[in-house]
Amino acid sequence: MLIAPTSCDVEFENPSQWVRTSICLEKKENVVSTEPENEKDFQFVLVDGKLIHKKEIPAHYQSTLQRYQSTLTGIENHIKQIIEIMHFPQQWIDDGVDQPSKLANEIAFKTAIDIFSEQKLLPSFVRPSVEEGILLTYWNNYKQRSLKVEIYNDGETAGLINQEKEILTCVDIESSEDLKSLVENFIS
Repeated sequence: MLIAPTSCDVEFENPSQWVRTSICLEKKENVVSTEPENEKDFQFVLVDGKLIHKKEIPAHYQSTLQRYQSTLTGIENHIKQIIEIMHFPQQWIDDGVDQPSKLANEIAFKTAIDIFSEQKLLPSFVRPSVEEGILLTYWNNYKQRSLKVEIYNDGETAGLINQEKEILTCVDIESSEDLKSLVENFIS
């Protein structure tokens, strides 16, 4: 994901030569770190081919930067609210199924935000799981497939990609790289 005002007049001869960094965009050979500590905290942006401090951004670019930051905050709030208000079926309570734990809620939130930050995908459904945790479900309309990410109450996470009734991928998610690979497989 490249962070720059969308109205930038910058031409990228080969976008794969550019990566997101804590100061926005640099050629790969000059990169020290490819992941900022916090996207909201980046200090420089690429405007008209020049890196400039965000305090010096011309007014006509400010609104684009603010829209990006408020969109991410809005998405975070939206996902957090969905997780907080999930309906837990009375039948499951009667059957002794535990409600999602605080740990499962936190991991589900982080997972949904990571997927949104990387691929701009929002879950189609966020539900409690009968397996005691939270289930995030994504739908790929183009490929007619679904991605299900299940976060269990103990923090373990698993992912499943299926198309119709066929399971294409089923994995334990133990790292952010596992999640990234699973999502890329889902959209490709």
